Formats: sequence, C-alpha cells, structure tokens
Amino acid sequence: MPREWVPGAADPDLLALTGLWHWGPAPYTLRLLPDRGLALGPVSGGGRASRFVPQDDGTWLGLDGYYAGETLRVGPDHLDLNTFVFTREPYDPGAPVPGGVGDWHTPTT
Repeated sequence: MPREWVPGAADPDLLALTGLWHWGPAPYTLRLLPDRGLALGPVSGGGRASRFVPQDDGTWLGLDGYYAGETLRVGPDHLDLNTFVFTREPYDPGAPVPGGVGDWHTPTT
C-alpha cells in the first residue's frame, strides 16, 4: 500500500499568485509545484507552457517548454516573462497598445 497523502505547507504569497492569468485575451493558469516551483500553461492545455524554478534573486527560471531559459518576474499586478506580460484580467481590446498595431507596414504617400 502507498503511504497516505499528506498535504504540504505552501507559502501564502506564492499561493496568492496561483490561478487564472491572461496573455492578451488568452487564459493561462499558474500552479504551485513542490519546492516553490511554478507551472504556467494555457487553460486549454498544450501550447506555450513551462515549469519554473525559483532563483535566489526572487525570480523564476524557465525549466522547460516554450519559456525554457526565460526569466519570470512578479510585478504588483502582473507577471513579466520577458516580452510577455500576463495580467489577471484579459487586455482591454479598446485600450491603446504601446507602439500601435495598425497598418504600420503600409507605406504612406
């Protein structure tokens, strides 16, 4: 018989980070792993997913998957994963995008 499962203690600050995050309109989940690790992946599964291991400076390093070798930083209201910014709410489609996304490639006369 396997030993009975006993829940481990979780850091409340890390536990508060877990749950639903959004990259643009796409929903992702952040889960807590053993030894203060984190796992980030699309709610739908597959896609851009990775596990992260804690670093001495308070960041996490991508261990595998899409974000392997990338640094994850926790901001006051977002997750910063180099050029990817995850927020608790989907991006507002009416908000301006820094640098714009319009017809920048269309030559003007």
